[in-house]
Amino acid sequence: MNNEKLLHKALSVTAARQYDIDSHPPFVVQSARGAWLKDCDGRDILDMTSSNGTALFGYCNDEINASIIEQISQRGAIFPTTLSPQRISLAECIIERYPAAEKAVFFRTGSDGTTAAVRMVRAYTGRRLILSSGYHGWHDWHRKFDKPGWDAQCDIFHFGYNLDILSKLLEQGQERIAGVIVTPEPGWYSVDHLKNMYQLCLQKGIPFILDEVMSGLRYGAAGLNGSGVPADLVVISKGLANGLALSCVMGKADIIDSYDAAGLAGTYNKEVTPMAAGLTALRLIKEQDPYPAALAIGSDLMTELQQAANDADVPLWVTGAPLMFKTVFSSAAIANTVTSACFEGGVLMECNGTHMVNFSFGYEEKSYAVAIFKKALSSIKHSCDFTGTGSNGLNLSLREGYARAAFGAVFEDNMSHDIERAVQPNKGGLF
Repeated sequence: MNNEKLLHKALSVTAARQYDIDSHPPFVVQSARGAWLKDCDGRDILDMTSSNGTALFGYCNDEINASIIEQISQRGAIFPTTLSPQRISLAECIIERYPAAEKAVFFRTGSDGTTAAVRMVRAYTGRRLILSSGYHGWHDWHRKFDKPGWDAQCDIFHFGYNLDILSKLLEQGQERIAGVIVTPEPGWYSVDHLKNMYQLCLQKGIPFILDEVMSGLRYGAAGLNGSGVPADLVVISKGLANGLALSCVMGKADIIDSYDAAGLAGTYNKEVTPMAAGLTALRLIKEQDPYPAALAIGSDLMTELQQAANDADVPLWVTGAPLMFKTVFSSAAIANTVTSACFEGGVLMECNGTHMVNFSFGYEEKSYAVAIFKKALSSIKHSCDFTGTGSNGLNLSLREGYARAAFGAVFEDNMSHDIERAVQPNKGGLF
């Protein structure tokens, strides 16, 4: 059955129109290997998303697959206890790898991990108010991540990475604040910016949570934490088990030991198969050291995509880290048009989203991607309105506009009223 028939069937029995169909080019994947997908029309498509960053080694990695098969066939997939030799060994590997880690616990998804971290710091401190920047998943406590200010229902203050606002909140609301959770956005905020956030929290004795669900194995082998950003808790997930569902919350032992008081549980947190995959993935990283080559390819890809846009006089800003970068166009409409044109040429990109190439993505794939991107730019150049853009790039207003919409960035210190409301006692939320 081809893509069209399967998409029609999916709409009637399972798919959500926006999330499953309209949010990306409409196709159904039949199989995947390395950096390539094969859809149900038989097309080979180069994937620059790595399934939202999860397939760090590429699809169907032989050694990781072998460890999965061995675990299932020789030992079993899940047991009636959360503890297994694999979990204990994986925790030891993570503690060795990440500077912040004194102890590590495991969950299924990134959203599970960030929610668990928030509950831990609330249980540890006995306080409710959480200060947040960036996206931390789809759970109820975080639905309004892109709306700056205080969410009274969930007792979350979205401060948009603004150091002045964070400083005022910590100064005025110290007795109310349970913790601060921040997702790194390397294209906008430097390592020093994140270090400054940590120092502000340290001065007030407030736990600082680094949400490295995406960056933990993509900014480098140990994420931002391994690159000098301290934290009390770190959450990682994508790539840890090369596509299997696994997340980890690591950090100070006394905060992790609030697990019971936070009421955390989960039957499928007992599954051992992802632990086996994670152990193999971390072993391969240690033995093969794939990062230098992958980072070089990612960096070259960023440079060549930017140059292609400059040459075509299409305003574009390529920004971020080599294994997790963004191609920011002047509007969502233009980004969607380029995404569609690239897909027609055989490349899956998410323009105005995050591109996450994997360790199977080589120089041949890079050249193919750039060639298709150039064709896509040529096809849209005379049909799109670039009004308000700078010369061969995006002006500051457009860059800030993207950051506001994509991850709730705040560039003005204009939240005094919201701060006053948030730090008042007896304003706890429902989460």
